Amino acid sequence: MKRKPIILSTDPGIDDAVAIVLALFSEELEVKLICPTFGNVNLEHTKSNTEKLLTLLKKSPEVVLGSSHSLLREAIDASEIHGESGMDGYDFPEATIFADESQTAVAAMHEIVSQEEQTILVGIGPLTDIALFIHL
Repeated sequence: MKRKPIILSTDPGIDDAVAIVLALFSEELEVKLICPTFGNVNLEHTKSNTEKLLTLLKKSPEVVLGSSHSLLREAIDASEIHGESGMDGYDFPEATIFADESQTAVAAMHEIVSQEEQTILVGIGPLTDIALFIHL
């Protein structure tokens, strides 16, 4: 069976980390791109969480940074729920897999979708980057 290509737009805290693990190890999905974005915590933390999680899992899909803020309103800081980093209480190895900071998430999304027409956009964090992708 051909695996379905997906792009994950995510704000990885504990909840999204579980979704990322399930997607990466699914026999039905092929994660083409992960775009960490602001959300429960700021972009600096979601970027670090993504890099450390992928290092732990020994998986290296393309990672490109998403938006650092909302288009329409101020972000809600949920660090009192998820911890300062969004994944407090978990020890991860130092990252050896890093985000590509040379392009935008929207540009990377367009590039992948132009190569794989049936790519599925999966938004499990704020939908800012998906909104920009659709608009641009």
